[in-house]
Amino acid sequence: MKNVYNFTYLPKVELHLHLEGSITPALLAKLVEKNSTLYSSNSVKKFFSFKNFKEFVESYLFISSFIKTPQDLSMVIRNLASQQKNNNVILSEIHFTIATHVAQKKPIDEFVEVLGEEQKQLEKKGIYFFWIFDIVRGYPLELADKTLELAITNKNKGVVALGLSGFEELGKAKAFKEHFKTAKEYGLATVAHAGEFGPPEAVWEALEFVQPSRIGHGLSIKDYPNLIEEIKKRTIIVECCPTSNLILGAVKRLEEHPIKTFVEKGIEVTLATDDPGMFNISLNKELENVAKILEESSIIEIIEKSFNFSFKKVKK
Repeated sequence: MKNVYNFTYLPKVELHLHLEGSITPALLAKLVEKNSTLYSSNSVKKFFSFKNFKEFVESYLFISSFIKTPQDLSMVIRNLASQQKNNNVILSEIHFTIATHVAQKKPIDEFVEVLGEEQKQLEKKGIYFFWIFDIVRGYPLELADKTLELAITNKNKGVVALGLSGFEELGKAKAFKEHFKTAKEYGLATVAHAGEFGPPEAVWEALEFVQPSRIGHGLSIKDYPNLIEEIKKRTIIVECCPTSNLILGAVKRLEEHPIKTFVEKGIEVTLATDDPGMFNISLNKELENVAKILEESSIIEIIEKSFNFSFKKVKK
């Protein structure tokens, strides 16, 4: 059996994870006890079991619904900060889904204030959190407008990018072309989930209309040489989340994950957990898993280079 290097003590950044997806069963139990009379803490455990992306999204929305107050959101942020500190992750760029909370009738302006305040307090402790506000495919266009507005107005409060997420078949990146163009004009970076379950055409479309610095997942890139070369030419980073892809069925075995192909073809990659609470995964464990298919030296190089791929820079 291959000896696995201990990555625990290496400083790291994590560039693809969702705040709502960081909620663990234990934290959800506390939120349910605080906020619900319909559910018990035991009855919600089933929402951490899912067989495909559709079931996952249903669970994600259900779990998110228990973040009812700004105080709840603070609890979620601090819980994630503790996890990241334990994994020696000193900087995280974290997706936050404005549309989800607006649709669930949350006090979104207060929520966004909490993101800024918590970010400021964590920075004093040497933990750096920055925010990526996601436009969600399939949601009404006015929610994309609101997401862009809040991203721009909170650029000086820790928001670093505008992102695109959600079911690839439910919405074309072209629909949000002006949103991403405007975000760039205001100095925000842009990122996109693409090629996770969608075809390579979804990646091409994201390249054209989002013009991202980083692509989330990008699994469908691997079999298309022209797309690989375009990704390399534009120096776009692919955010690889192997555990997420395994659990949701995007790949059937770790050995089939394209990260090895990406590395061999010269695509720059970073490793991340995607939804660590929901997938019961930490960044250290993710790295240990990937050490089964990549050489230790390659993983250490990925960890070190990832510091260059963040939108905000910190000293290691």
